[in-house]
Amino acid sequence: MSAHGVSVTPSLRVLRSDQVYGTAGAVTPGTVRYASLGGDFTAELTVDANGFVVDSPHLARRVRIG
Repeated sequence: MSAHGVSVTPSLRVLRSDQVYGTAGAVTPGTVRYASLGGDFTAELTVDANGFVVDSPHLARRVRIG
């Protein structure tokens, strides 16, 4: 029996990623529309009163401890 495997490790290179953030087109108050300039990814980010992201769908969510 013969087998071949490939081990892929993530690179630690820093790559430029042009992005656009704005409230235009946001569906609900308290959200910001994010889009990559290539147009291949968009998301609706939930932000707090100070504009800090509290929920990024499928990526991260802020939690309160205590």
